[in-house]
Amino acid sequence: MSYRQLVEKAAAQGLTGTVVQSEARTSLVTFEFSRLKGLESTEELSTVVQVIKDGKLGIAASSRAGGGGDELLANAAEVSEFGAPVQYGLPQAQARSQPVMYDPAVAALDPKTLIGYGEQATGFLKKLHPDIQVLCMMDRTVMRKTVANTAGLDAGWDKTAFELYVRIELVQGKDFLSVGEGIATTRMDFDLDGTLNNIADDFAAAQRVVGVKPGAYDVLFRPVALEYLVSPVLSCVDGGAVVRGVSPLAGRIGEEILPPLFTLVEDGALDGGVGSAVYDDQGVACRRNILVKGGVLQEYLLDLDSAARLGRRPTGTGGLTRPRANNVLLLPGATPWREMLAGIERGIVIDETIGAWAGNPYSGQVSGNIGLGFLVENGKIVGRVKDCMFSINVFTQLKTQLKALSLETKALGTHILPWALVSGVSISTRQG
Repeated sequence: MSYRQLVEKAAAQGLTGTVVQSEARTSLVTFEFSRLKGLESTEELSTVVQVIKDGKLGIAASSRAGGGGDELLANAAEVSEFGAPVQYGLPQAQARSQPVMYDPAVAALDPKTLIGYGEQATGFLKKLHPDIQVLCMMDRTVMRKTVANTAGLDAGWDKTAFELYVRIELVQGKDFLSVGEGIATTRMDFDLDGTLNNIADDFAAAQRVVGVKPGAYDVLFRPVALEYLVSPVLSCVDGGAVVRGVSPLAGRIGEEILPPLFTLVEDGALDGGVGSAVYDDQGVACRRNILVKGGVLQEYLLDLDSAARLGRRPTGTGGLTRPRANNVLLLPGATPWREMLAGIERGIVIDETIGAWAGNPYSGQVSGNIGLGFLVENGKIVGRVKDCMFSINVFTQLKTQLKALSLETKALGTHILPWALVSGVSISTRQG
């Protein structure tokens, strides 16, 4: 049964409903221990039916060909008896953007080409050290997604995605070194040579291990690490958290919550964005939303439910059960990151962290082990740090201690982030 037939049947039964269907074809190539490990080609179909019956929401999903038909619709209606009360109506077709997110060149990538990327990465990185082990994953996906509802919405779009992740590992005695970097894009705009050179540069800098005393340091957070500082902000602007009363940002729109350098944007209509879409999973058109502008809270991430409860407009960030950001952008500053590094007298560069996602996100406290970090003296990286932890509160320390954001940004899947220089970050060590 097609998604259109499911919508028609829901309407015929007097139900209000939305059907989301996605079809994806994926080729996956993996290398382990510097050798080709596997090649997989898969086809997936997902159909999700959301119905409102007697004022309550029911959701059912199927991965069967044909979408599960009458059974899927019946299941959604049945579970609605136990669903959450609904205070909203379904959106009609709206003015929408059409982000560029399909590239025929990505769609044409075949397994032989993907294997070639893996061989290129392995061959380059194995030259760095004879005992290095290279792990590499590449996948290419071509997707078709449709969203339709009983209010007249019927939309579909195509999308491509390419992901590549490379990591090297080296064990020498009791020392374990791991360096990695990834690419995620919807188009053939990636720089594999640049990615491999970045790994090689980090590997070279990591050969010398240096000691660090506990204390407060200037820290240059690379985009990978900065993602953990952005995460609590996203948790707190989640409309569901605001409705439940667990977000400290409830009722604070228009207040300065972060430093003037901090402008955070959610953009589901971004050209080339990995998370871009025409409509969200509830049938609301995706768009660009400014969440924080110059440190001032502007908006929450709102699905239909949280928007209705807060008396605001949905932001095109509706997931099946809660708000969900599409693409997240922390807007860049004006200083090249190399200049930021050169201005550090004594500090730390943090790239990868371990355990920084743990804890209560609504407190704004972020702490964790430094998985890959470097000591900086007089603007130069002098070696790798080990057995160190960092700790910072996003809503208190970052408000006064964010010194600069870089001119450059890096795409990390659905996040596009700059480098960030923060002063006075607490660094503790095993010895301290």
